[in-house]
Amino acid sequence: MDSIMEIKTIQEPEKFFQELGGMHDAQVEKINLALHKNEIAVSIDDLNAAFFELPGYKGHQSATIILEGADDVILEISPITKMVRVYDLEVRVEGTGKDKTIEVTFKLSPGGLLKAKCKVIKLELNKS
Repeated sequence: MDSIMEIKTIQEPEKFFQELGGMHDAQVEKINLALHKNEIAVSIDDLNAAFFELPGYKGHQSATIILEGADDVILEISPITKMVRVYDLEVRVEGTGKDKTIEVTFKLSPGGLLKAKCKVIKLELNKS
């Protein structure tokens, strides 16, 4: 039986990711560039990793962050290792409506970043 996934659009991405502690220490499992769809999907082991072993930890939640309408993409990972984590995630929203652009920067550890502009950010929560 396939696990059902919940996909939702993140309405206030700056606030959403700030409340997740900038996703500090979240392990990146996979980055998928779907060039034909102008889409980037970043699979994360635990969306709540920033709060692991702290009183506010909500439990393990694997997820995929989907950047739709992606453009101006920069991806740099150095060195490439088996364990790449998010050091910080910054989001900046400019404009409104059809003119809205969201700039997303994943700062990665041990080194590098994924930076892109997009139109919409969606979150796919993986159900176990």
